[in-house]
Amino acid sequence: MALDLLAEILRRHHFQVWTASSVAFALELLEKRPVDLVLSDIRMPERGGMDLLKQIRENQSRIPVVLLSAFGDEHLWVEALSAGAVDLIPKPFKKQEIIDVINKTLAG
Repeated sequence: MALDLLAEILRRHHFQVWTASSVAFALELLEKRPVDLVLSDIRMPERGGMDLLKQIRENQSRIPVVLLSAFGDEHLWVEALSAGAVDLIPKPFKKQEIIDVINKTLAG
């Protein structure tokens, strides 16, 4: 599963990672655990990454959100950034690209 592979890559780069396969579970995790960054796919079962982003902005506005998308539509980029995403990474991506974006975002 792509989620598990990405989580393992991030762990190998010394990030502490919690995974959620749905928006509802992600929001539940955010209530229980402090996080420094959320990395989410735009497409998720039931509700999507944009819904997660909007919920985070309503409840936890300080958390940076980076979105992943297989869709390079300019409208989607504008919508994501306007909704508060700090970055949108197009798929397919290189693992170093994600590491670089995360490090840059966490550095402020």
